[in-house]
Amino acid sequence: MTFIEKLQMIDRLHYLILKRGTGSANELSIRLNISRRNVYNIIEQMKVLGAPIEYCGATKSFIYKYPVKFESSFSPMIRNSQQLTGGIYRIVDYSNLYDINYVRWSI
Repeated sequence: MTFIEKLQMIDRLHYLILKRGTGSANELSIRLNISRRNVYNIIEQMKVLGAPIEYCGATKSFIYKYPVKFESSFSPMIRNSQQLTGGIYRIVDYSNLYDINYVRWSI
């Protein structure tokens, strides 16, 4: 499974968990067209990333212990709302963690 396929699988599993529509591990493996072992591997990877996943016997579904948000995309770190049309812009992270110099954006 490629990196992109794993991200897509995590995104799909996240959606199913939010909807409480995963079912058991066996049902989930059929729904996602992967093995039961891969279901548990993906859930473990999500837990490593901080997802509070547990199995609920009452609903027979995997659930989150508390609400979480999953994002798997990049977005520009721009503070104002001006539209970029191309060129070279200096982008500074104001938390002083790092400084990104001269990134080319074309939106």
